[in-house]
Amino acid sequence: MSQSRRAQWDSVFLRLLAVLSAVAVGVVGCARSERPIISEPDDYGGGTLVEHLLWLEEETDRAIAASGVESDWLYLFDDGEVLWGGGPRARFETLGSMLPRACGDGGRIVSDLMVRDVPNAASAAARVRSGWEQDGWTVTDVFEPAASHRAYFRAAREDGALLTCEATNSTLTLTLASDCSLDPTMSPRLEDLSERDAFLEHIMMGERP
Repeated sequence: MSQSRRAQWDSVFLRLLAVLSAVAVGVVGCARSERPIISEPDDYGGGTLVEHLLWLEEETDRAIAASGVESDWLYLFDDGEVLWGGGPRARFETLGSMLPRACGDGGRIVSDLMVRDVPNAASAAARVRSGWEQDGWTVTDVFEPAASHRAYFRAAREDGALLTCEATNSTLTLTLASDCSLDPTMSPRLEDLSERDAFLEHIMMGERP
């Protein structure tokens, strides 16, 4: 890459990081208190912030693929929503806006996604449930569905990671939470984001670290 092109890229990258910093404030402050599914940990796993982001990306893609509804998913935060897509820019925006949330003495990554106007959201949720069960998750109902067009269940793992899926009318919602980590990069008070930023630069350029 020439020096002039590199300088141009660095300028664009820094502007995007500034935007993500503003978005991340909204995400960290996001409180969906109507669905209190995440409890304090009994144990702590490991993993860096980048490793948790990669895990969440993979689990999100797997759940979306299992649902059969593979477009128009939105990543939600207090001040808006970002399209969850497969392109480098979309992944940069969504993964870059995720920062650790407090989890006992450590931190975890949590994301909320939604897709609207699903013809049969309950059937899509059933496919997600089947996929999680096949992957070895322990799946239980959060509450018994009051109607055939509704579903709400959670998938737990021994390390404390947690996934939930809710279908209401024509809307499907996913919440994914990684296990709690005591790694320094998973601290909710993390100030040094250099490792994360280097990872995001690879993502933006269509590369994988």
